[in-house]
Amino acid sequence: MADVRFLILCGPPSLDPSAAGFPPAEPREPVDLVGERTGTRRTMLRRRPDTTGELTTATGWWFAWRLMASNNRRLACGVTSFPARSGAVDAIARLRSVLADLQPHVLTDPHNGSWGWLAEADGRPVAACPHWYERERDCRNGFGRFTDAVGKAQVADGGIILRDHHSAPPAIAQAKESRRWPN
Repeated sequence: MADVRFLILCGPPSLDPSAAGFPPAEPREPVDLVGERTGTRRTMLRRRPDTTGELTTATGWWFAWRLMASNNRRLACGVTSFPARSGAVDAIARLRSVLADLQPHVLTDPHNGSWGWLAEADGRPVAACPHWYERERDCRNGFGRFTDAVGKAQVADGGIILRDHHSAPPAIAQAKESRRWPN
């Protein structure tokens, strides 16, 4: 696989890591910038190079990793978040060191019958499938693609900043008189 890479994701303090699919390293209360929750949350992705180092030390931000294929499809994601970028990079190094000992656990969703996997080393989860599969065979092949890519993937410079956008409830628009098409 050419150009497989680990992306480092970073989220602001206002975005709960579990809302983006990464359980927090330490349990904490979600922060809401708006105050009371009156609208819905949306997570938006934006690339930003880490040339200044400002996000490697920013307080309150959290970091996680995601393994991407050369065609930008997700191969795997980390199972936790970290308070610093170095924590996510260290988790990738630990994943590489225990690659031979990874045990896949194939999971099924009882509601729709889809399949997923969770990779464990020494009884602790270290990676998870990024999406559910329709067939068990595809799930197991996805785990194989993940293990093949881990040793070849480089950690990408910079990363992806996850933005937490709070949208206010839609304003009530005045109803206009309905128009009819001319007969």
